[in-house]
Amino acid sequence: MDEDRLTNIERAISDFRAAVEERFDAVERRFDGVDQRFDAVDRRLDAVDQRFEAADRRFETVATKVDMDRRFDEMEAQLKVMIESVGGDVRMVAEAHVALEKRVTALERQSR
Repeated sequence: MDEDRLTNIERAISDFRAAVEERFDAVERRFDGVDQRFDAVDRRLDAVDQRFEAADRRFETVATKVDMDRRFDEMEAQLKVMIESVGGDVRMVAEAHVALEKRVTALERQSR
């Protein structure tokens, strides 16, 4: 009878061990599923991060483009002022040239 009892205890321990291992295996499978879900979430977050980085690069380009447009407008305004200033100088030189040419012509007539 002691042998039957011992066999029953061994069988109960073996069954209990198998049940515990089965439950641990089930828990491990569930954790694997959770890990897979977290991996999927990580991939999605990486994709979102890449989209934000692309948007940041676009905004940097836009900011640079706006800045370049502003600088171009400033340069254009400065060039217009310089051209107008030079235009006045050119007119003065042209008038002085005409006056000088008249004097030279007058002097040439006197010396003949």
